Amino acid sequence: MNTEDITALTKIAYQFGPFFFALLFTLVISRWTYKIYHKQQKSTTKEKNTYRWVFISTTFFGMLLVIVSVIWWWNYRPTTYVFRGEVKKLKDYERVVSGNLYFRSRWTGKLGENIPQFHDEEFAVIQETPFSQNQPFDMLFSKEPDDPNPKSFTIKYLPGDKLPRYEIVWNDSTHENQLKRLSDSTTSSNNGFRFLFFDRAFAQGIKSQHLNEGKEPAIIQMPEQAANKHEDIISILQDERTDVGSKIAALDKLRTFDKKSLFNVITTQTEKENMILTISDLARHTDRELAFKAQQLSNLVNLNKIISDRLNSKNGVIVNDAQQIVRRLDKAQATTILKSVNTKQSDEMKRFAKDISSGRALTPLKPTGSSKGDRYYVRAQWNPNDKKTVDCLTQLFNQELFDRPSLQKEADFMRGRSERWVYWYSKEWALEIAAKINRCGGKASFGSP
Repeated sequence: MNTEDITALTKIAYQFGPFFFALLFTLVISRWTYKIYHKQQKSTTKEKNTYRWVFISTTFFGMLLVIVSVIWWWNYRPTTYVFRGEVKKLKDYERVVSGNLYFRSRWTGKLGENIPQFHDEEFAVIQETPFSQNQPFDMLFSKEPDDPNPKSFTIKYLPGDKLPRYEIVWNDSTHENQLKRLSDSTTSSNNGFRFLFFDRAFAQGIKSQHLNEGKEPAIIQMPEQAANKHEDIISILQDERTDVGSKIAALDKLRTFDKKSLFNVITTQTEKENMILTISDLARHTDRELAFKAQQLSNLVNLNKIISDRLNSKNGVIVNDAQQIVRRLDKAQATTILKSVNTKQSDEMKRFAKDISSGRALTPLKPTGSSKGDRYYVRAQWNPNDKKTVDCLTQLFNQELFDRPSLQKEADFMRGRSERWVYWYSKEWALEIAAKINRCGGKASFGSP
């Protein structure tokens, strides 16, 4: 045995302590002493007795080391207790953080071109002592990058359920986001700990950037003090690129205004659009909290009555502006408004009411929240056997979108398709491309995939 062998054995002995010596005496030394004792046929009785006691003592000492090792392992074993779970189906602008939960993001695959992605947040708690029933673990939830007042949720440990799954949903009844435990949580017979040797456990994951057509604009987050002025609130709500959390905060601020100030803000006409239209669009937002608060504000000022009163006005300019607003509403809201309008006041109003009732004249946008601001999706549908329409749409998409550098590649992508979702962070762009799709012979509609 050379020096290297001795050094290696020394390191093993230092690492495994009594376990190493227990194995050494049980499997090596005691067998070696028995072998020597067994060969002493011609030795004297005294020598045999000596070898017998050497064998007995080494065997006994080996057994004693095994007992000591088991006792040491039971009291000082390197046990790590791990509690794992998931927060499911978070939108790409929704974030969860915690001081005692380790999170790792898992982004869903894209279901189709330009379809919004969700992400699941896997969490883990690692500690050296067993978990107790209903042991709480707090986490913070936010919809904006620098939320000064994030929502706090508590996850509790329940024995027998080692992979609980949760969703964060908006509750219209309680007017708040809630942590909902999913019923299909995976139950495991695992007793709550694992015997682990590791360098690191879950680390805070880095969000994988999902792709979309073209370079996405940077999100605009309004500073908290900006929501104190009427014009700043209007800017926050009308800018497609402000984050969902800032829009929610602006709506909350609006509800604190007195009746006159609130009416002045809601009826403001900016270079972009009328605030009546802005609030109506936000009431169709994919974020349920934002949509609820926009609808709540709409009900507070009786937005439908404001519009119907303008349609009943004797001023032709006011009536025309109101008609343009109604054309941007969904069919349910537009129909409700028309019930309070004298549609027989003129032939033009009769034609307008007929178009609205049929739904042909309506272009209700549906804002879709994302980490880059509000997207506006347009769904294009066409007959794939109509070559003229397909060629026109191919040319249109190649000019308007950024993901295919040549017309031929765009044509290859379009081949055999009959529909396509496209989007950008602009209401004007969505309305314009929808009109172009219709002119090409396709059918454009608004929504969220």
